[in-house]
Amino acid sequence: MSTQKLHQYGRDSGAFQCVLRLFVWGCLFWWAPQVVFAQAEEAKQTALTPSFRFKDGVYFSFAECQSDQPRYQWQDLGGHLVSNPKTLIAKVESLDLVETGAPVSLDSIWGLSIDGIPYIKVGANASYATFAGFSARGAICFFSFEADTLQNVEIVAYNPVTGRPFRKGAVKNKETLKYDKMMRWETGAITTFNRHNFLNWIADDQQLLKTVKDLPKDESDKKMFKSLLIYNDRHIVYLNK
Repeated sequence: MSTQKLHQYGRDSGAFQCVLRLFVWGCLFWWAPQVVFAQAEEAKQTALTPSFRFKDGVYFSFAECQSDQPRYQWQDLGGHLVSNPKTLIAKVESLDLVETGAPVSLDSIWGLSIDGIPYIKVGANASYATFAGFSARGAICFFSFEADTLQNVEIVAYNPVTGRPFRKGAVKNKETLKYDKMMRWETGAITTFNRHNFLNWIADDQQLLKTVKDLPKDESDKKMFKSLLIYNDRHIVYLNK
């Protein structure tokens, strides 16, 4: 290679290095503010942790709960409500607006917030609506409640002489059952809290999924709630603002 070509190569190489450095610095100047902005936006978000306290009041939709914006706060309402902080069950007979006296339809209510804990409506009859509080709050929320159901029970009549059945019939028997439910915070989807459904909902956490799967069934059933809390600690979700 001639001296002239060497000098030419050196000039071209130097120019290339200069352009490359300018490009890299340009990328850094563009990228750094984006990272800072993203971090600032994340800092503005409110994480749904077990210690977070919701504004007390009444929600007309799940979206209002997600954004912590109750339609009415308790100071705006009168009526008849009883709640049990131990069972996290509330029953509402009636609600009305303090300012106008206008009744608030219980059919229009999605849920409540009492002492910072959201309650979801789980049933209603002619006398009152029932709400269950979230005992676990996070990516997966948990709530439970009891409800009376009518079960068909077979009745058999026996001949007192022969001891043989001569008549059968079904009667309705009222029975109280306990329901365990879980809800995805980001979608509002609700399903029964059992091993099969829980494993499906934590499929994105392979380590926890394997741990729960490896447990004997009777043991995993006892530890599912604790596993739910572990999942929530690992998968932080935020309120909508």
